[in-house]
Amino acid sequence: MIKSKRIRNKWKKNLFSTIRFKLTGSYCLLIGFIIIAGVSAYTSASGAIKANYKTSTLQSLDMLGEYLEFGFDTVSGAAVEYLSDTNVTDYLTGGMAAKKADQSIYYTDKKSEITTKVTADAFLQSIYLFSDPVSSLSTNKKSVLNMFSDYTRSEQGKTLLEDSQAYYWFGKSSIIDEALNVDSNNYAIRMIKAFYRKEAFLVMDIDKQAVTDILNKMQMGEGCRIAFVTGDGVELSEDGSRETFFFGTDFYERARAAEESIGTMENVLFEGRDYLFLYRRIADTGAMVCVLIPESEITGQVKDIKYLTFFVILASVLIALLIGGGIAAGINRAIKYFTDKMEIITTGDISIRLHTNRKDEFGTLAKHMNHMLESMNGLMGNVKAVSLEAAQSAQNVVKSSETISESAAYISAAIGQIEQGLFEQANDTKNGVEKLESLANHIGIVDRETMEIREIAGGTTFAIGDSIDRMHILKEKTEETSAITQKVIESINELKVKSGLIGGIVDTIDSISEETTLLSLNAAIEAARAGVAGRGFAIVADSIKKLADQSLAAANQIRSIVDEIKEETVRTVNAANDAGEVITYQEIAVEDMRGSFNGMKAQVEALVKKVEAIVSSIERMRTEKEESVNKMEHISEVTAEAFESITAANGKTKNQVQIVEELSMLSEKMLYQVEQLETALGEFHV
Repeated sequence: MIKSKRIRNKWKKNLFSTIRFKLTGSYCLLIGFIIIAGVSAYTSASGAIKANYKTSTLQSLDMLGEYLEFGFDTVSGAAVEYLSDTNVTDYLTGGMAAKKADQSIYYTDKKSEITTKVTADAFLQSIYLFSDPVSSLSTNKKSVLNMFSDYTRSEQGKTLLEDSQAYYWFGKSSIIDEALNVDSNNYAIRMIKAFYRKEAFLVMDIDKQAVTDILNKMQMGEGCRIAFVTGDGVELSEDGSRETFFFGTDFYERARAAEESIGTMENVLFEGRDYLFLYRRIADTGAMVCVLIPESEITGQVKDIKYLTFFVILASVLIALLIGGGIAAGINRAIKYFTDKMEIITTGDISIRLHTNRKDEFGTLAKHMNHMLESMNGLMGNVKAVSLEAAQSAQNVVKSSETISESAAYISAAIGQIEQGLFEQANDTKNGVEKLESLANHIGIVDRETMEIREIAGGTTFAIGDSIDRMHILKEKTEETSAITQKVIESINELKVKSGLIGGIVDTIDSISEETTLLSLNAAIEAARAGVAGRGFAIVADSIKKLADQSLAAANQIRSIVDEIKEETVRTVNAANDAGEVITYQEIAVEDMRGSFNGMKAQVEALVKKVEAIVSSIERMRTEKEESVNKMEHISEVTAEAFESITAANGKTKNQVQIVEELSMLSEKMLYQVEQLETALGEFHV
């Protein structure tokens, strides 16, 4: 019993570890992903279709609401015509009662006009104009009196009096219907508006057929409900029935309380089924269009996708199982064939071959295994030949070990002498490195002092260059000064010439003054001869004489000034000439100084070149020094390494004897193992 249980456990364990089980499990895993993908696709498509269905239905409902609002706005616009008509107001308040004939004519004409208006407007069914003192104006054949008082005593009428400016919409008005023998099922909704500050009101009924025609445009599916619900709870379905479905339900009340004028509610419970509820308020009328769509109607549109997804997944599962099972069975047969052959090979028979018609990896495996068996046949023959050679070689190794042992002892002695020489060489190399380091320090001191000289020479060269530039500028300024001085001398000479011309002019003035004096004297003589008649001329002659004297005195002053200018001009010319000579000497001195600076610059530049050469030589000395130190250090390192190597070699040489002895023992052992190998090879069938 226990043995049978162990066999079953072993069989289960082997089953779970088989390639068939793993391959089938892999296909099942893929099938699982296919199922997940199909369910996800169905869920996504279902959600998208539901969302699109809800969106399109909501849009249709919104358009329906806009159409109703347009119709109701048209009715409200028509109401304004009557409310603002003064003749209508005059009639209803009894203003035409004094003229019965005119009142009767107006009543007939207005009634005909109202009837025509109702006939022309598809949204209108009836129009009523009520007051107390006169008969009502309406499309109804019956006329009533005191309708205003009767209506305003009702709850609706009291609401009307609270705000005469508002439009009120009701599903029915029992008082008006009973007074006129009107069936409330004949109209969809009734609009009532009071005249401003008048005891009269207007009633306009919306045509029931017009509203049901609009509701039927929604084209709802089977099981759907759509109704026009007034604020006072009167419902009108698309088939014209007045059955109450929505008013008073929880979802309807939530829609009335909602802020949005249009909206949806999902999964509302109605008559034991789940529905999608949609609503649309109609402007300020208090009415709503309500729609109930069964959830089954929405999900029914994705049934085809569900069934198609199910069958595709089922077909995929079956195909995957068939393919996976077939492949697994083929692999299982091939593996059993290979294991059977391997069992035979383990007995030592490598002469067998694997035969299969498979073109896949198992065919390739059989081909390579046959090649391996053929190679093993060749290998067995080679191993037998090698075993014979190994036996002969082992004997030779024993003989060689004795020779190697003697040579190792001689080598050990020679290595000891080399080790002592390398030790002395390492000490000498160390002393050489220390000497080179001392030389390097002195070279460094010379290098620093040379660098300072180079910096000083460079600064001197720069200062000389700057001085030469300044001397060049000084020379240019001196040349400019010389040119200006020459111009001054030329100007003073011209001034001297002009002063000479002024002297000539002064001489001319002197001559004119002398002649004028002679003329005035002659005139005075002639005036004296003329006596009394010549007095005036004598006065003129006297004035001319004074003028001539003043001219002479002015000429003398000018002459004195001109003489002073001439003297000053001469002194200035002499001073200018002296300055010109000084400037000439300055130019010569500047040029000489510039030549001296150029020579000094050339000498300093030559000094800088020499210093640069010294610096370059020091750099080469430093480089060569570093190379020498590196070489010496390298020699020291090599010597140390050689010393260590020789020491290690000496130790290894000492170990070599032991190794050779061990090698001899191993050779004897190898001879024994070669004999065992020949015995084992005899068991293989080639």
